[in-house]
Amino acid sequence: EDQKSIQQQIDELPLIIERVESLIDQEARTPEINGQLAFFCGYLGCWSDASDHGQAALEEALRLSPNTEGLIAGEIHLHLGIARSMNGQASVAIEKLNEQMSRPHRSSNLFASRVLAALALIGLLSGDLPRAISYARRMLALGKTNRSLLTDSWAHYILGCSYLHSQRLDLALGHFEGGVAHAHATDLRAASDAFAGLALTQQLLNQPGAATETLKRLKDFA
Repeated sequence: EDQKSIQQQIDELPLIIERVESLIDQEARTPEINGQLAFFCGYLGCWSDASDHGQAALEEALRLSPNTEGLIAGEIHLHLGIARSMNGQASVAIEKLNEQMSRPHRSSNLFASRVLAALALIGLLSGDLPRAISYARRMLALGKTNRSLLTDSWAHYILGCSYLHSQRLDLALGHFEGGVAHAHATDLRAASDAFAGLALTQQLLNQPGAATETLKRLKDFA
């Protein structure tokens, strides 16, 4: 049910983008507005099996974005890094993201959290678990500074997956629990998968009762 809900949101996004474009007067189409529209098109491409289109749109969004740091810029870099990785350009994605991390950022840690999330996810998706663990731990440090539930939840989810695949089940258990601790205040995808990961880990640790209860919690959450 969670995945259906997510897919429904993705399916509705093109209509929303089209509606927004129709409401904006051509004379009011500043580069910043065009960049924001390009970001949403790129976001759509990343989550709808059109990563090549998504990459092109996100590169355009980055070119048009007047703000080189902050939350929106971080989201652009996050999704662009993932799109590049999905298109077989993981080394380029990692290089570009590390360049961003080496720059001094005057704003809050929100930008850095998104860049670190991209690096951690690329590591997880490519099977480079030590890389994923390293960057996710850095996300947790930033999350504590900013008290960002979103950053913390994604970091716990990535660490839970990484330790599960490394067969370090006790560590995976703790991080999946962290990933579901604030399920209603974070990203639906991360929370849903963290519930599933927690139930699987509990089953592997011979805790069938706890696993059943976790699945009930997942059903209620959905």
